[in-house]
Amino acid sequence: MSNNSSPTLLHINEITTNIYRFTFPPLIIFGLIGHILDIIIFTRPKLISNSCCNYFLTSSCVSIIQILFGQLFRLLKGGYHIPITVLWWCRVLARRLIPIVLISSGFCRSHMLAFFVIDKNEEDECWAPKDTNYRLSFDIVFLIVHGIIFPVLMGIFGFLTVYNIRRGRRYDQQHGVSSLRRHRIQGFQRMTLVQTTCIIALTLPFAVHKLHRTITHSHLKTPEKLAWERLSMSIVRLLWFFHDSGAFYIYSLSSVKFRHELFKFLDEHLPRRVYRMQRGKKSFEIRIENNNNNNL
Repeated sequence: MSNNSSPTLLHINEITTNIYRFTFPPLIIFGLIGHILDIIIFTRPKLISNSCCNYFLTSSCVSIIQILFGQLFRLLKGGYHIPITVLWWCRVLARRLIPIVLISSGFCRSHMLAFFVIDKNEEDECWAPKDTNYRLSFDIVFLIVHGIIFPVLMGIFGFLTVYNIRRGRRYDQQHGVSSLRRHRIQGFQRMTLVQTTCIIALTLPFAVHKLHRTITHSHLKTPEKLAWERLSMSIVRLLWFFHDSGAFYIYSLSSVKFRHELFKFLDEHLPRRVYRMQRGKKSFEIRIENNNNNNL
């Protein structure tokens, strides 16, 4: 039996496929539902004027784009082995993403159109060419930017926003404003701290793993070693995408104000729909009963 078809290798590959197949659909579904609820909650009249809420609202909009363009295609490729990462698709997808790239990060990723290729040794991924200085530089920059700078900047801007609100609170206290505003600010501080901590914890392993794959040459690894590497990559990638999908649930657990606004929204809309459904069901039963009486 060849090394490529050993039971251990096949079992590892099956586990990797199942991770993509059974964990990504819930991430996509609950992530989209959660971010839609985030947008609804943060655009409510009591929250839309708050700078912290605008910060979280923007984060939710960006995460929806990442779920649709990142998790969905990764599910098709890793879970069902649909060959979507052929070279022409990679280039077409990159060209379609150019407007988003220009809006979100300027020209920072425009080099990917010219230099990225399909790597046959890395699950046919669209990635930088192996054994090149460009790939090493790209993964080092990826680790620094996405694993360190990006989470730190999000935390800095989040806490600066809270700081500005606290300065406004001092003015309000001088004019006899109640402690409710202070309670809300503490809730937003907690949300910002939890979000920053989760970003670092969930995105740093993926960035480190990418750099490790680049530093350790794939042609020196056995098929079983590569299979273990793909399995570990699926796990850290799952953590990365959980960061995109789990914001709503993080907010719900860390902020009393967010939960209050969520329950208030559900109280305003859910009972009406339930009432309409019950009323329609009751009228339907009455019509059936009348028809039965007429038949008798």
